[in-house]
Amino acid sequence: RGLLGDVFYYKGAATTNRQDRDIFFRSAVQNYEAAYYLAPSDLGARYRYHVAVGRSFEALHNLSEAIDAYQGALSTSPPADRWKHRETLARLYASAKNKAKSIEHIISAIELAPADKRSDLIKYREELLSKP
Repeated sequence: RGLLGDVFYYKGAATTNRQDRDIFFRSAVQNYEAAYYLAPSDLGARYRYHVAVGRSFEALHNLSEAIDAYQGALSTSPPADRWKHRETLARLYASAKNKAKSIEHIISAIELAPADKRSDLIKYREELLSKP
């Protein structure tokens, strides 16, 4: 079901008709969620499905569901990837007009990121802090 979710996701990404895109992305979410429940003890699979669901909800512009999915990804992700999900959450919270949560997550991303990735994250934090 996870692979079927990928098929629907990529069909949605390739489609320009908004209604068709939404149908494909919703179908992707349904298939990813079904696959998630088929692998309850496989943390790697659960992690990948959380990320895929989050990406699909982002494509649907459903920020609250995308945030929930990425929070799930954060709780199951390998430690080396956690900074990426903190950055994603920071950007989603900024889009949702929640500056405090956005700053909280970007600071965490900076702390967790490898040294060569921190400068872009610091720039984003400064951008967030400069906004009213």
